[in-house]
Amino acid sequence: MVECHANEGQKIFPIFYDVDASDVRNQKGSYEEAFRLHEKKFDEKTVQRWRDALRTVGQLKGYELDKETNGYEGELVKKVVRSVLLQLKKNYTHVPDELVGMDHHVEEMTRLLHDDSDGVRIIGIHGMGGIGKTTIAKVIYNQLCESYEYCCFLEGVRDKAKHHQDGLVNLQKQLVSRILKVDLPAIVDVDDGINKIKDAFHGKKVIIVLDDVDEKSQFDMLAGECSWFEKASKIIVTTRNKEVLNALEVTCIKKGLLQAYRSYEPELMSDYHSLQLFSKYAFMRDSPPEDYSILSEKVVSTAAGLPLVLVVLGSLFFGNEDKDLWKEKLRELEKIPNEEVLKKLRISFEPLNDRQKCIFLDIACLFTGQDKANPCYMWDDCELYPRNGINTLVLRSLVKVGDDNKLRMHDQLRDLGREIVREENLNEPAERSRVWRPEEALNVLKGEQVVIPVINDPHPNEQSANAYGGCGFFIWKDLVIWIRRAQRKENRREKLLWIALFVCVVIIFVLLSGRENESGEKCNTVAALP
Repeated sequence: MVECHANEGQKIFPIFYDVDASDVRNQKGSYEEAFRLHEKKFDEKTVQRWRDALRTVGQLKGYELDKETNGYEGELVKKVVRSVLLQLKKNYTHVPDELVGMDHHVEEMTRLLHDDSDGVRIIGIHGMGGIGKTTIAKVIYNQLCESYEYCCFLEGVRDKAKHHQDGLVNLQKQLVSRILKVDLPAIVDVDDGINKIKDAFHGKKVIIVLDDVDEKSQFDMLAGECSWFEKASKIIVTTRNKEVLNALEVTCIKKGLLQAYRSYEPELMSDYHSLQLFSKYAFMRDSPPEDYSILSEKVVSTAAGLPLVLVVLGSLFFGNEDKDLWKEKLRELEKIPNEEVLKKLRISFEPLNDRQKCIFLDIACLFTGQDKANPCYMWDDCELYPRNGINTLVLRSLVKVGDDNKLRMHDQLRDLGREIVREENLNEPAERSRVWRPEEALNVLKGEQVVIPVINDPHPNEQSANAYGGCGFFIWKDLVIWIRRAQRKENRREKLLWIALFVCVVIIFVLLSGRENESGEKCNTVAALP
């Protein structure tokens, strides 16, 4: 038992039943007499090992019947059972067996957590939904909690804080309960909880994980300040919103704790690891069968390295040996994203305000891969305040702006945006706010009877004018049209319609006001934007 405690870290809970702990530790009284008898029957080395083991047990914090419960055995049993259950609940969080490509993340996180500083360390893990932030935090937590007496992993902070009554208070109760290893304490309100957490943390070296935090205030009410913790404590925060981590960094700098904060952004999975993760869920092996190799690679390519999608798709195709069904499902995935994936990714979209949502949907449908300067002209005209909006999208890991100033978006986030727009009207593209498929765009333009003059087209020809049914407009490379249609309804609601025929480089603004000129003809105003 003592060897297991020393070599494997297993817990020992000594129960001193009608005996004093000091007698066990020093081998006095009946223990002294027992060892004299053992020395006559066994060799000296064996007896010494027993003496050392008993001395070790006597030095551990345990339960003494008389001191703990005044001799009441039933109460002592309840106390011991409660403590054991708390210890069993503390140690590990569940991590899937099918982990892939985790070594690099563990290596980077270990480097950030363990440096020359012996102070409190806060590590923020940020990135888009489904990138694996929670899984990384769980793996690190499971490795470290063995070395810490006081541990707590609070999962789903955002959801519990916002969507449950007294959510933050309940989270504070869980935190105090797990740190002090007691039943849920009575906490009146959030301020009372902060005071109880400070008292619980005092003088204790802890490891705490706050998972899926989306506001700085949530961190403040659960982990507060570095001064609450003993040196060498570790706090890990996962978030989709980098604004939370930026605020934490500013706080640490203001307090002169320059070494206290670090951040980590996981990268997307490589093609090799993506195929391996998909195969573990689809085939229960590290690679697909040879005759499913090409199909598997095509399915994996739709995930674009996002672990969440690979797990969902692997589970979707598991046990399915019909290749025609694989091909049909693949065609469906290329047009309509998986609902389970969309549900997880939509969490990042919902907190945006209306202006930010509009910019996100524009990028998803029309401007991925384009210089951000181009759509900013329109967004400025619409009073969407694009610079602030794009900055928010970047901080929330929804959009990236490359060194070449081009807007980038993960394929799954792009598909999320397009599906949100498609849901505006599943059957009529003309009734959606944005149209990005060329064939649908042409049909919408035909229905609108829009006449677009050729602008800056060095090679117009009759064929291009008649190629799409003689609708009276030319098509040239890289055209996007923005139509503002004032609908003649009682509420005078205006509808924005973006139409992408190819890729956005030349942008035309068409105002279809429905007004008539003096000759009774409808008037179309056309303006070319830079």
